Amino acid sequence: MKISAIICTSNRPAGLAGLLRALLAQQRLPDQLVIVEDRQGPEPREMLSAFRGKAVQVCYLRRSSPGLTASRNLALAHASGDLLSFFDDDTTPAPDYLHAVEQVFAADTTARLGGLAPVLEPWDHRPGPGDRLWQFLMHLTGLWSLPHRPSRPIFSQAVCFRFGLRPASFLPGVVTYRRAALHNLRFDQRLADYALAEDLDLSFSLPDRWQLYRCTALRIRHHHDPLHRPDRLTMGRMLARNLLYITCKHTGLRIGTLVVLLWQLIGLCSAHLLFTILGNTSSHLAWLAGILRGLLPALNNLRDSVPKSPNVIARSEATKQSQPFAAEKLIKHATRPKHILFILNTLAPGGAEQLTLTLLQGLNPQRFSTSLLCLQDPGPLAPKLPRSVHFYHNFSAHKFDLSVLPSMVRLILRRRIDLLVSVGNGGDRMFFSSLASLLTARPLLLWCHSYPTLAEPTFERFNRLLRTITSTFVAVSAAQAQALTRVLHIPTSRIELIENALPPAAAASTQTPSARQLASFRNNLNLPAGAFLIATVANLRPVKAHDVLIDAAAEVLPHHYNVYFLLIGQGPQDEVIRRHIDLLKIDRNRIIFLGQRLDVPQLLCHCNLFVLPSYRESFGLALLEAMAVGLPVIATDTPALRSLINHNRTGLLVRAGRPHRLAQAILALLSDPDRRTALAERARRFARQKRFSIPSMITAFEGLFELLS
Repeated sequence: MKISAIICTSNRPAGLAGLLRALLAQQRLPDQLVIVEDRQGPEPREMLSAFRGKAVQVCYLRRSSPGLTASRNLALAHASGDLLSFFDDDTTPAPDYLHAVEQVFAADTTARLGGLAPVLEPWDHRPGPGDRLWQFLMHLTGLWSLPHRPSRPIFSQAVCFRFGLRPASFLPGVVTYRRAALHNLRFDQRLADYALAEDLDLSFSLPDRWQLYRCTALRIRHHHDPLHRPDRLTMGRMLARNLLYITCKHTGLRIGTLVVLLWQLIGLCSAHLLFTILGNTSSHLAWLAGILRGLLPALNNLRDSVPKSPNVIARSEATKQSQPFAAEKLIKHATRPKHILFILNTLAPGGAEQLTLTLLQGLNPQRFSTSLLCLQDPGPLAPKLPRSVHFYHNFSAHKFDLSVLPSMVRLILRRRIDLLVSVGNGGDRMFFSSLASLLTARPLLLWCHSYPTLAEPTFERFNRLLRTITSTFVAVSAAQAQALTRVLHIPTSRIELIENALPPAAAASTQTPSARQLASFRNNLNLPAGAFLIATVANLRPVKAHDVLIDAAAEVLPHHYNVYFLLIGQGPQDEVIRRHIDLLKIDRNRIIFLGQRLDVPQLLCHCNLFVLPSYRESFGLALLEAMAVGLPVIATDTPALRSLINHNRTGLLVRAGRPHRLAQAILALLSDPDRRTALAERARRFARQKRFSIPSMITAFEGLFELLS
């Protein structure tokens, strides 16, 4: 790949010379050097000759008047590289900077990496408590964090770890863009004065298909050369005007946008006021005065200075036409596909996440367009998302990250979301979804996947207060619907019952593995070919009662030397369960931890018996999967599981929390293979009925989405 290094300078000979020396010392030299000087500064002839001597194409340009955006556009017109690497004239890159940039872009096999930004470090000091406090306050206000672009992982976790890559919604500062990403794009020359945040405006303008990343392994020293830099008062005035301009340019002038702007400006002014009180009076007071001074004129001129979006132009033109034409426009708008935003924490291999993927894959694209927002990392299931789904992730840096809310509001307004769907009870996803629903006046549907009890209502205190905002609660079983009313006092009129569907992988498992395949599977686990495998699939959490299963195993294993237990799943109770095994002096080779797996139906096909010892379940999707692949099942007698198992016909039910009863049920089936076969066959027929089919679940959700949106 050919790299063009672009430098826009403004009569800073010392800073420019330092940057050129750093570029000459690069392990991988740029193929082209483009310099644009917008003041009457001296030309660095010797340095340019050194570049030409190393076969680097040099393009030195001058402009008659200062202006950063105009200079950058001039540089773009003359740059010919596949990668366009922008540098400030008061920065110093590390010797391996361009080599690392080339490696990251080369690792992108999808060719969808649009931009890459390093970490800018101050030259004269390490970040202290004051710097960290300032960064925290700016993160809290969400400054410049305008609408998030849809993104799906384009790098594996190994590549991200190797290069320190993190997805970003925008790229401020020194950036390397792929040339193809900037096709027909230019820096906005309407930005005020010094054009503060012109690089952010450009990254917001990139089409959604291009992904942006920050590389924490790339670091550049920033000198902050004071020459020809505006004073603090001017910078504050410019910040206020450009913040309003860029926000309204990319989101439109709406109520939600004004709320976000108010949050950002109040937070910014409060931060400067706080640092003024803490002692740095002159600098932050000038910033504060500049912001206030630029705010009122910017608001007065906002309508004229912001380019109208196509929607605004269409509305203004419609008012000039006759009434039938306006009605036609409204009908066309009303018939567009409803846009649904699904919100969850991460796409981990869990039942709720699998069902969300199934629903996203099956919704009618002519009736619904879909987006998915993960508050945390994308998760292992992210690559399975359909290409038509707009994917957003890494909104939350930590549990109490309040900047999530303005980011969600901007996303909802920008993408014209019609309905919010929070996947799962309680937690951050419900908290932020409820507040975003309140601020944007969008209906909220809560897809419940936990069973509430009086001891554990599954809704935290704040979420219990916010539950009145939710338009509809979707229960996955009749027992869960009753618990929502009994424990959380949710009216039955606001609860819809839509049972979970059998996941596609389990529904597709129709063939029984051969004896050779069964033996090969056991050999891979270092087990005897005739080993009898008892499996359970559940996150390692107290409610799943793995301790009860281990107690039952302690009674079963001494009587059957060829029996092994497989624990599929992971969670916080991992070490507790292992200690419990040691306490009971059970051979660890007889209880195998397989961790989190994406191939659960394939694993279950090679097992002989399935056990679910949970204290409670909202539905029991893992149990239904085991029944569908033809396993005899034993589960606890809880309200939800009772609806799936007809005792002694499709499986066995035992009282929850009774390891002796569970051990007796296991021993009974171990000694009676004919009974196991009969139970398994009836369980398979039950799990594969139309009631649990994917089309039935999707049809029910489509009808509900139409009703709510």
